[in-house]
Amino acid sequence: MLFHVRSVYSTGVMSTTGEILYPFTDNVWDIVRTDETVTADQWTNTVIVETMDGNPGTGGTPGSEKQGLFDFNMKTLLPIQYSHIEYLKDGYYLLSNYGGEQGTRYGIYHYGERVTIPVEYSTLMQPTGPWSRA
Repeated sequence: MLFHVRSVYSTGVMSTTGEILYPFTDNVWDIVRTDETVTADQWTNTVIVETMDGNPGTGGTPGSEKQGLFDFNMKTLLPIQYSHIEYLKDGYYLLSNYGGEQGTRYGIYHYGERVTIPVEYSTLMQPTGPWSRA
């Protein structure tokens, strides 16, 4: 399995063993024919993995992509089944699943623990924090 890896300043292709298969470059469109794309988070030592419908930069079926969360050793923290994963702060992630009869649903994952709020709520708000979804 190959991963399209984006860091703050460049992109490249790595295998799940960490072998660099395509050198890191500033031009993201040089990377083609990968199965998934990965966004690294240097502060929590995690990567968000997203399946890709087609190649980077080409058309696909909107909404068909799913995301999961892995540590830097590619150990699965969250399976690739969420519509969107967003890092909040202090090891907390907002999980989203789009569509369906019930509309978008949200939940919370805390790094190294578990899904602390199941992905079944239409609204999540933290009165004293920087995020809210409705």
